Amino acid sequence: MADAEGDRITLSALQDTQAIQGQTVILPTALGVAPVETTGDPRIEAGWFDNGLKRARKELGQADRSVGDERLPVLIVTRYLVDGTLHEDRAIYDLGFALDGQLLGGTRVRIRGLSLITRVPAASGQAKLDARWKQLHPKLAS
Repeated sequence: MADAEGDRITLSALQDTQAIQGQTVILPTALGVAPVETTGDPRIEAGWFDNGLKRARKELGQADRSVGDERLPVLIVTRYLVDGTLHEDRAIYDLGFALDGQLLGGTRVRIRGLSLITRVPAASGQAKLDARWKQLHPKLAS
């Protein structure tokens, strides 16, 4: 669930019998942002990727404001326990966001929500993530 300010979204286990041990949040290569590790507090924070996202959108010729929800694909690797056994899930999600104007200019990334797109094997995760980025954010004609 996204917080009221849109600065972060809290992630939770799908079932009460699961306990999340940690997550790795991987962003599209185009953003130039290193993967982020979480432990004990599963979440995604806008500050992790906001500058990279705004820069990548600018390079693609996209507007620095949004009209409604935009989508940023993310790959989330979740390590969790079920009855004492460690499991791992790898999936691509679309992170919903908006770009809002600020009083002194510029834009602010506000997180809206998260939607599952597909589960992926370890070997093809980054390639599928980058393909999803290109699908959602094509370069505009100059």
